[in-house]
Amino acid sequence: MSRAHRLVAVLVLNLGLVAALVAVAVTAHSLAVLAEGGDYLLDAAGVGAALLALRLARPARSGRLSGHPNATNVAALINSGWLLVLELIVAGAAAYRLVTGTPE
Repeated sequence: MSRAHRLVAVLVLNLGLVAALVAVAVTAHSLAVLAEGGDYLLDAAGVGAALLALRLARPARSGRLSGHPNATNVAALINSGWLLVLELIVAGAAAYRLVTGTPE
């Protein structure tokens, strides 16, 4: 099984877990479980970016002049940016709940 096939399997499992976590979070009105679902969604996006980076980082062929050797580094940078944005959103939602006293 190649690396790309393993990443596709991880992507499918991650998306199934995201769907389950979001369903539980909505039913339980839980910001923590919803945040975990968002974290897994960003993990799935990171796996998707890794799949794209693997495709772009392939060495040159007759149809292309050169590959993109830094594609995996760019994918890692994008993934870290997504995680930072998620953390800021969760912190903002938690602060809003603290200020307004909203239990749900």
